Amino acid sequence: RPGWPELPRDRPVVVYLNHPSWWDPAFLIVMGTTRFRDRPGYGPIDAEMLDRYRFMRRLGLFGVTPGLRGAATFLRTARRVLADPRAMLWITAEGRFTDPRSRPVTLMPGLAHLVRHEPTAVVVPLALEYPFWDERTPEALACFGRPMEAASLAGMPVEALNEHLARRLEETMDALAKDARARREAVEARVAELQSEARAYPAKVQS
Repeated sequence: RPGWPELPRDRPVVVYLNHPSWWDPAFLIVMGTTRFRDRPGYGPIDAEMLDRYRFMRRLGLFGVTPGLRGAATFLRTARRVLADPRAMLWITAEGRFTDPRSRPVTLMPGLAHLVRHEPTAVVVPLALEYPFWDERTPEALACFGRPMEAASLAGMPVEALNEHLARRLEETMDALAKDARARREAVEARVAELQSEARAYPAKVQS
């Protein structure tokens, strides 16, 4: 919930998200190649990691380095990507791994600079989590926030825009956390019910 975002077909899209796990790229690739398979997908990744895993270039990932030079490279490459109106750019905007419950959410400034330079883009927050419930492996949860028009944000100062984007992502993460807690409580209640039935079963058999 609330489901997949409604996106215009003739506009580039920037999806920015929190970064809770190494699984994030794989999860994004699954979403990009299934639900959004009509859009070529791209995303920045640490340049050293890309050098180690060169096959990721074929998946649309491009390398970035820390510092001002890396930020300039990110902005230049991202703008070239978004020149294609079908493009979908996925950005882990926190710039580091973070716990999905950590607050306040803070973002690297590169996203705000990009949004100011790309008024035709649609900007969408995305929250990810990987909770353990009733299986040995974690669940992969995602929640998209309401799409925003970059044109309506482009006039904001970078710092104010960065804070606005961070708040929108935090709201989306809070919504996902609420759903995840509700689901976990339902799972725990069902497990307790099954355990109670299991304890009562031998007594029923003996009687």
